[in-house]
Amino acid sequence: MVYVDESGDHSLTMIDPLYPVFVLVFCIFKKVDYANIVSPLFKHFKLKFFGHDLTILHTREIRKSQNEFSILLNENIRFEFFSHLNQIMEEIPLTIVASVIDKYELKECGTGLSNPYHLALGFCLEKTMMFFQEEEQGNRKTFVIVEERGKEEDRQLQSVFQSVVDGKNSLGIKIPMQMRFANKQTNVIGLQIADLVAHPIGRHLMNLNQNNRSFEILKKKLWKWPNEELAIKIYPEKRKTPVTTEVLTPTGHSQSI
Repeated sequence: MVYVDESGDHSLTMIDPLYPVFVLVFCIFKKVDYANIVSPLFKHFKLKFFGHDLTILHTREIRKSQNEFSILLNENIRFEFFSHLNQIMEEIPLTIVASVIDKYELKECGTGLSNPYHLALGFCLEKTMMFFQEEEQGNRKTFVIVEERGKEEDRQLQSVFQSVVDGKNSLGIKIPMQMRFANKQTNVIGLQIADLVAHPIGRHLMNLNQNNRSFEILKKKLWKWPNEELAIKIYPEKRKTPVTTEVLTPTGHSQSI
């Protein structure tokens, strides 16, 4: 199973100078692991802190301690919450494929490729297929789960997805993947994990010298494709950032978001 989420917006018209990137992540799980390990761990986590499992883990609300996450205004609860979340993210069997689009550089390229989401989607689909081939799963049908955004946006995304899996990709092959859309209010833990993963990757690239405990956890789960230096696909490539699993410095930041 593959669950998809992003960090940042895909607009090239108004670019946030403090976060001028678009990050797309594919979180890949073996079905047996997802059912028997991942889902139970997060269910117990929600029951512990909220008393029920209806809460949808959302990065922005967690960072700002909003709505149900106002409990994090209590320093003791906050410390315990992030310590437990870090532990779960360390433990769960997860493979991450990620793509980061530098929107300033993309805009300057003038190539006519104007949608960072569509670009990142193609990169992630290709790398995920390479991972499946490495795992000898390349011939098996896989579902790719994304959140609904709106009828027209979903239609465009489905069109780009279908074009890539039908063979318009750098591998020159058909990719046996099928996209499924989930309502934003659907309590799907795979999508929530993807949401938790995307922002730390983008934040790390914006602040390479800043402590980022969450990225230290996630970098161990990034799939490093053969014969390439980067564990994250950065585009345009002329602005390659030295993001490798070997050169990063361990840090002590306590949060996981």
